[in-house]
Amino acid sequence: MQKSATRNILTTICLLILGGGSYYAVTQHYKPDPGQSMYLTARVELGVVKREINVLGTITSKNQIEIGTEVSGRIQTVEVRDNQRVSVNQVLAKIDADQFENSVSKARALVLQAEAEKNRQTATIEILEAQVARRRSASSELAFSAEAIEKLEYDLRIAQSDLKSKDSALLLAKADLMEAELKLGKTIIRSPIDGYVLQTKVEAGQTVNSSLETPVLFTVASDLSVIEINVNVDEVDISKIKKGMRTSFRAESYPEYRFQAEVSDVKKVPAEGLNYVAYPVVLHATNEDEILYPGMTANVHFNLVKPIQNALRIPVDATRYRHTEFKPAIPEVLKKRHPKEAWEAAAFGYDLGRLAKEGLVRVFVQKDDGSIEAREIEIGAANRRFAQVLSGDLKANEKVILGLRNQNDPN
Repeated sequence: MQKSATRNILTTICLLILGGGSYYAVTQHYKPDPGQSMYLTARVELGVVKREINVLGTITSKNQIEIGTEVSGRIQTVEVRDNQRVSVNQVLAKIDADQFENSVSKARALVLQAEAEKNRQTATIEILEAQVARRRSASSELAFSAEAIEKLEYDLRIAQSDLKSKDSALLLAKADLMEAELKLGKTIIRSPIDGYVLQTKVEAGQTVNSSLETPVLFTVASDLSVIEINVNVDEVDISKIKKGMRTSFRAESYPEYRFQAEVSDVKKVPAEGLNYVAYPVVLHATNEDEILYPGMTANVHFNLVKPIQNALRIPVDATRYRHTEFKPAIPEVLKKRHPKEAWEAAAFGYDLGRLAKEGLVRVFVQKDDGSIEAREIEIGAANRRFAQVLSGDLKANEKVILGLRNQNDPN
């Protein structure tokens, strides 16, 4: 796994180098002009190699709820203020309830009317049932005709069918009453959780309209003893960020403190609105004494690689340097595949592929006599300044070339 990751890093470095020039054979040596000091160099040394980044993020409460209203009307009273602690079901605000109370009264009246209609229909059915029973049990000399009995039975069935209609009307009236009562209850805005009022977005006398969208009246945080930090990590580094990873951060209000945090989530969808590709990362941290507030800026420090002590290291710039006088060796396989005028160009690509496949990069060493020698090495952990040398013919105190010296620089 480490080898594969190393090769990916090396491939990226190789592409950067190829974009600025060519790769060159390790067997060739050249000397700069006598008396000239044309190269910037650095000593290969033993030291610490660690890969770390700092990103800015925003502190938020762990559970933050926006509380709105599902009914429209005029705000009658606001019962809380910003930063106030509230408990579950505590009243936050009240909406003028006159029209909703009137709707409840009308709905109750309709329920009473529907119940009366049902009772009237029930009484009619009882009368018809009694008439049918009497005529069927009458003596023969008082017997009614079959047509008369059938007419009563038909009227009874019609009355029973009408009763079902009255039942439905009563159910609808009760449902309307329930809805009116629910709306009346929603004129009182209550806190759904225990927490703090972070923001009040409404004032008494203001009219709110919920017909198009639910207006937000309050923002409440459930608990400020645990906070979240939202940051965006560049795509180059996101593969090193894992859930459960420990990190630290500083806040502008308390620059002398370093707070501890832990990665709780790594989003797989890029953040929007940026001019580069980055992924949202969420961290959580303990907020002792609740000294950190939502909205504060946090400077988060990530150690992407565990520090490697006493590592043989070189500046990363050494892996990017190209020496224009070196040319790659031309393998026989290229001579067979390409015409002679294309050999040199093909050798560049062949050399790049070989280095990437073998997990190597090339650096150039300036020897004590001024000559320049190419070396192929394998690198391990790297950051924006240093790269660890895992293997290859490179020793401490040798000088690797970082670039050309500015000819106007007297030093």
